[in-house]
Amino acid sequence: MPRPIKTKIKKKKVETEVEVKGRLSDIVESLQARQKSVMTYGIIFVFVMLAVVALFVYNYRTARQAHEIEYKAYKLYHNEFQDETLPREEQLQQALDLFQKAYQKKSSPRILLYMADTLYELGRNEDALVKLNDLIKKYSSEEHIVSLAYQKMTTIHLAQGSTDEALKTLDALYGMNSPFFKDYALIESARILEKQGKIDEAQTKYKTLAELFFDSPYAQEAQGKLKAATEDEGEEDTETDTEAKTETQAEAEETKGEQ
Repeated sequence: MPRPIKTKIKKKKVETEVEVKGRLSDIVESLQARQKSVMTYGIIFVFVMLAVVALFVYNYRTARQAHEIEYKAYKLYHNEFQDETLPREEQLQQALDLFQKAYQKKSSPRILLYMADTLYELGRNEDALVKLNDLIKKYSSEEHIVSLAYQKMTTIHLAQGSTDEALKTLDALYGMNSPFFKDYALIESARILEKQGKIDEAQTKYKTLAELFFDSPYAQEAQGKLKAATEDEGEEDTETDTEAKTETQAEAEETKGEQ
């Protein structure tokens, strides 16, 4: 009898199928993991966007409320559309309270400056100087506002009779990179120095103003001071020459009489 032919099972094929299924399973798991990651990142992104929108809306509403409060304070400070029977001091106090409230909601150098102005009007000079110093430190890059702060500080120092502090403040104002109020710093410094009897220093300030800021509203005053000083020097020279000639003539006559 012929021997039966034995068929061998191909193990390689079976192993290949198992490997393929395993790989497919890995791919499915990887895709599922990626899908979860995408969903997670998507949820995070949505939450971040919602937070940004909420912050924007909050800032917008806060800024709007601050502006409305500031406007009410502004009208009180400038006495616009107000009850005429309300005493001025009470008006200013109400304005100050509103400026402070507006600043708490949305800080700005403009509001700080108005607070300082209001305190000055109320006669609270030291408190006004504190606000102005805060403004200069916190908003040093806002040069236009800082220049106004230095100008107000000068006014307060002069009102207090602190001329040396006023000169320091004016020097700081003139030393800024900003072109704002440099002519004011020069003319006010010259006036103070002139009152102190420091004529040469005052003349230097007047000369700088006349040469560098000839289109300034203070230029005419500076030029007038320089002209007056020149005329005074001419008169002094004339008097000196006259005195010298008189002395010479007297000596000549005396010598002639002796002969």
